Amino acid sequence: MTDGVPNPYKAAVSRAVTAVQGPANAAATALDAAKKAFGANAWTGGTSSSFGADLAGHTTVARQSAQAAVADLRAIHDKEPDQVPPGAWQLRWRNL
Repeated sequence: MTDGVPNPYKAAVSRAVTAVQGPANAAATALDAAKKAFGANAWTGGTSSSFGADLAGHTTVARQSAQAAVADLRAIHDKEPDQVPPGAWQLRWRNL
């Protein structure tokens, strides 16, 4: 694009992708140790069966949600042009 200016919205989204990758990875694996311990029979009997099912479900949801958050930000970033025309909404997106 000629006569364009750098897209500050794309730069902000890029920083957001970088910022969320670490926490997203942590969220995706937060329950792995508990799941491993449970799989090694750290708790048996009583309500352990329903707890194990809940744990498996929460582990899946945490992993999928963390991956989706990063993927959504990357998709936003990838759709944005590097430069935008003067007066484009991306230049004033913080004020919208």
